[in-house]
Amino acid sequence: MKGQSPGTEDSTGGPKNAAASTGLAQARALFRTTFDAEPRQRISVGGRIEILGNHTDYNEGLVLAAAIDRRLHLVWSRCDDPQIELVSTAFPGLVSFSRRALDHSRSGHWSDYVKAILRELPADGGGSPGFRAAVHSDIPVGGGLSSSAALLLAIAVGIGGRLFATTAEKLAVARLCQQAENNFMGVRCGLLDYLAILHGVRDRLVALDFRTLEASLISLPTDLLFALADSGVRHRLIDGGYNAIRGGCEGAAATLGLKSLRDLTEERLRAGAAALSIREYKCARHVLDENGRVRRAIEAMHHPHAAGILGRLMSESHVSSRNNLGNSCRELDLLVELGDGLPGSMGGRLTGGGFGGMVLYFLRANEIGTFQTELVSRWQKHGEGTLQSMAVRPVDGVECDARGG
Repeated sequence: MKGQSPGTEDSTGGPKNAAASTGLAQARALFRTTFDAEPRQRISVGGRIEILGNHTDYNEGLVLAAAIDRRLHLVWSRCDDPQIELVSTAFPGLVSFSRRALDHSRSGHWSDYVKAILRELPADGGGSPGFRAAVHSDIPVGGGLSSSAALLLAIAVGIGGRLFATTAEKLAVARLCQQAENNFMGVRCGLLDYLAILHGVRDRLVALDFRTLEASLISLPTDLLFALADSGVRHRLIDGGYNAIRGGCEGAAATLGLKSLRDLTEERLRAGAAALSIREYKCARHVLDENGRVRRAIEAMHHPHAAGILGRLMSESHVSSRNNLGNSCRELDLLVELGDGLPGSMGGRLTGGGFGGMVLYFLRANEIGTFQTELVSRWQKHGEGTLQSMAVRPVDGVECDARGG
């Protein structure tokens, strides 16, 4: 497939990472078991972490993000008819439908996302209309790590043949996936998830400007990494919390006479505060301050104390998300509190849309083991049960076969 980033495969045509190779093998094994054949192609798409920039993307704001080494693997073969057959290691049963008769309503099944993106792609998809596919993912569903975006991108880039080598091509793919989620899934999401993954590069953070839609890469020292802890609270953005925050942001911008909250200044907020509802004011307050935090983080990354500065800004971001956006919950707040002061920890915050999911911590790599052990112990002492924690690093966001479909 054209548009492949260089250096994403080893000499055998598989992904570099051992864990990724295992995930790819599981997808292939499921395909063989289900369809009694070998898949002809594969694509691997990473999840993403939002380091700073909570709910700033659709406000034409700034975000600091990264693609991570938790991945979704899709293997497939094309068919001579329009029938589509899907299977996943995470969900039982075979899903089958015709590409010529895609449903117009959601079923609540994971295959809704496949239908959503197929509705945005031309019927031929770069080849014959039908395909058989198997999916394996170690991106936690509902954890705020963009598992749904990874699936949409896998279909668009892999089966749909969309190019992603240039900035313009990445933007075109991201817009296609955004349309699928907006139009079919009913989530008024921005471009963050898709662009963060498509621009993702190993050992680099991705700084995104959603006014200019430009991306820049920032090196992350190898002695630093991120850890995630699962609150156990699954969020579903289609349930309305995300849309409510977005409505508050858009309402604030309209009342203040701004194109978007990217244009907001401290002086403008102070002058127009009386005209805003409480929700609108809090949304505006958060976006103004969060853009400032992203700016300071980017400026600080070449500073000798960059790690400590970024960690502090992440902790400040969580407080603002909790107090102003209201998209935290008891479990997320507890995880942030428990991680504070542990060995290696420099800061922590919720990541993604919120309302559950994961807490992201910024850490010194040589203390990750101690940090995770202590965090689990503190969590259990609070009577919260089992805690799933994982270390993650920035990686290439998309890895796929070089040949076409």
